[in-house]
Amino acid sequence: MNFEQLQPEYHAALAEGKMQKLPAALAAAHRLLESRERFLSLQKACGVPALWVMPVFERENPSFESYLGNGDPLSHRTTHVPRGRGPFATWEEGAADALALDHITEPEDWTWEWACYKWELWNGFGPRNHGRPSGYLWSGTDQYHGGKYVADGVWSPRTWDTQLGTVILAKAIALLDGEIAKGLA
Repeated sequence: MNFEQLQPEYHAALAEGKMQKLPAALAAAHRLLESRERFLSLQKACGVPALWVMPVFERENPSFESYLGNGDPLSHRTTHVPRGRGPFATWEEGAADALALDHITEPEDWTWEWACYKWELWNGFGPRNHGRPSGYLWSGTDQYHGGKYVADGVWSPRTWDTQLGTVILAKAIALLDGEIAKGLA
């Protein structure tokens, strides 16, 4: 799947989508913004907007002691996929490595649609293979209709992603912080 194919779909979902769990998203956004300088530092170092990284951090493993790409401790080489990364002196160093490894740092104009594409690329297009929008992006909005991988390669059409999706998290952060909101045109 390439961006040109998916951009109109993202555009429509962003325009039509309703945030169903905004109070929870705002609470998470407040918590994430307590560390805004770390996210802005990473943005400056690798070019990926803080507004893109913050929801990923929240969904993946919200700890500055672990590797963004898999949650392994920064102080050792990673043992989960991607294996053999690190060790890293700082979270920012490890996060920049994970983002570069997955080609998230490729230069592009960061729009909301591009962010959606990169979030889906980061997490995988698997839900599309089952005819469902990804909970990774859309959970907490009316664009999500259930379905989730419950283990590697095990799809459950009846399971709901209970974490907030990256879109609602990013929208909540953007509502609270105009500077960070500028990261996505």
